[in-house]
Amino acid sequence: MRVVDAPPRLRLRQESSLLVLMLEAQAGLTYRIEYKADLSTTNWTHLVDLSLHSSPFTFIDSGATNSPVRFYRALAP
Repeated sequence: MRVVDAPPRLRLRQESSLLVLMLEAQAGLTYRIEYKADLSTTNWTHLVDLSLHSSPFTFIDSGATNSPVRFYRALAP
């Protein structure tokens, strides 16, 4: 088991109609990105597992174009 140096940091930006997520985290580990459309619900939806070869890592959420609102979180292993 590896120890995570610091919690992952997730940043969002919009480029044209695409939502770009930038994950700053410890390279060499796999992180899970989850989302939900309503903060009053308890369940998060799995979006992707990212194996970081470098940090920051950029990911485009192509499914976000169909959602008016999304909240994200990044989980460390």
